[in-house]
Amino acid sequence: MQQAKPHTEGDPIGVLAATYAMLSSAFAGQVLLPGGTRPALVWTVLVGKSSTGGKGTAYRVAGKITEDAIGSYLGVRTKTSIKNAPTLVRVFTQAIQESSGTEAGEDSRIFMLCDEWGSTLKVLNRDAQFSEHLRKAWDGSSISNTIKGKTKGEAEEEWIDKPLLGFHAHIQPGIWPTAISRTNALGGDYNRMLPVAIEEWQELDDVAGLNAEPESLVEPSAEIANAYEWVRKGAAKEMKYSDAAGREFIAARKAHKRIVAEEDEHVASYFVRAPENIARIACLLTATERKTTISVGAVRAARAFVEYSRETVIELAKMPSLVARSNQPKTLEQKIRDAIGRDGRRTRTQLFSAVGNRHTHGEIEETASRMADIRRTEEPNGRPGPNPVYFDFAPEEPEKKELEPVVKVVRQRAAKTPVAAPVTSTTRTPVKATAARKTAAKKAPAKRAPAKKAAAAVPTAKKTAAKKAPAKKATAKKAAAKKTTAKRASAVSAPGQGDLFN
Repeated sequence: MQQAKPHTEGDPIGVLAATYAMLSSAFAGQVLLPGGTRPALVWTVLVGKSSTGGKGTAYRVAGKITEDAIGSYLGVRTKTSIKNAPTLVRVFTQAIQESSGTEAGEDSRIFMLCDEWGSTLKVLNRDAQFSEHLRKAWDGSSISNTIKGKTKGEAEEEWIDKPLLGFHAHIQPGIWPTAISRTNALGGDYNRMLPVAIEEWQELDDVAGLNAEPESLVEPSAEIANAYEWVRKGAAKEMKYSDAAGREFIAARKAHKRIVAEEDEHVASYFVRAPENIARIACLLTATERKTTISVGAVRAARAFVEYSRETVIELAKMPSLVARSNQPKTLEQKIRDAIGRDGRRTRTQLFSAVGNRHTHGEIEETASRMADIRRTEEPNGRPGPNPVYFDFAPEEPEKKELEPVVKVVRQRAAKTPVAAPVTSTTRTPVKATAARKTAAKKAPAKRAPAKKAAAAVPTAKKTAAKKAPAKKATAKKAAAKKTTAKRASAVSAPGQGDLFN
């Protein structure tokens, strides 16, 4: 993976997920889980937006890395048209018939690729046999299908004893809540897949790369080629845990059980098989090292990937559905409200036609007349015969507010009493101006008017308020948050799986 990084915009976790699916399909039947009964198949789903997800890019890079090892296998056994149970069985039958005459013998390996998993899910949710066949194929159990026999009236049954089905799919996060069925999730249809959220993790600026596909610079892995040759030779390889790896797996399984117990049943139904997926990836990583003893590093690397997938599926499972879906039939009251709310005021005939023919006219009219929010109005038209009847929503009555009693407050004004002017030394009684007084006034020397006192007091020192310098608002630039979380980084670079792409 380190060698491929400079030449691709694909998300490393997406490349890793696609590689797991491809290798497990190619190794199917020759790499077995501890106990030696089930194949170590790993089913992955890339979840990303159409424009920025880079799902196809990640898949192409994975194909380039594994080209020398399993390129010819994927070219022949990749199937994109499996949409139902009969087709699935028929594809296995053709693969077995084509390989029966070869030196290697019968080969029942198939790699199922769903570029648009949303469309496949629509069929899967309706076809109970299809979902059952997929569950059995993940476990390596036999599947069958009934077809017409050569003789008229007879039926033949196609049996696939050991279906070895690899699986990889792509889906947009916005389609997930509309395509996934809650009932099928609780039934276990999706907990065998490992969805991982991806996005384009870098943008290449190399001008030279504009004239060629960037993935063309990715070199195939020689180690994977050697591992595939080792896996296909001889008997099937049954994997076993070392003592330390066994303790590591038990610890991971206990942690998983605690999370399942704390999570909602519907959400937990998507990842209840996480421990087994950890075991499968650990077996796959061990096989790439051409060993049969599972190491601690392989378990830790597998656990990191599965835990990242768990975080992805928890977010997807909690997304609100964009389309409200309900299997409960609508009541007659709901149908009447929907018809009037959609078309407005309706005559009796129009209402009968809008509601449908599952109810009698008398039943519809009686129900509408009984509903408190529906108003029935009969309008005379001056013609002979019954008057037309209309139905619409009754107007909402305004809320009656209780009036609070008005209390009059009587204020008594106090009688005004004359206020006597205060007698001061400067108040004098006016003196009558007599002739003698006028004569004396003329003879007396004129008195100087007293100097006017300064009315204005000396102003005090003005208070000088210290002007506060406006604090400069430091606009802290937010550091660009890396979109790769700690779990995402550990899922890619966990010890034990780095050798896969070196």
